[in-house]
Amino acid sequence: DQLMEIAEIVADEQAPRVFEVAARVVETGQDLRVLVRELARLVRATLSFSKKVENHIGAIKFFGSVRGNYGN
Repeated sequence: DQLMEIAEIVADEQAPRVFEVAARVVETGQDLRVLVRELARLVRATLSFSKKVENHIGAIKFFGSVRGNYGN
């Protein structure tokens, strides 16, 4: 799932790897705008939980597993 992969990349502070995932999304014909929109929803959902970064990372992983594949 590209959504969770990007969330984990950002959480691990390896932002340049996001471009690899974006390239795969484009190559498969998926709409990159949908991925960005779903990623923004995921991040917004985590902001209401805690001020600790560790809790945000856990929340991102939780919501990603609950949400499933983006765009569905």
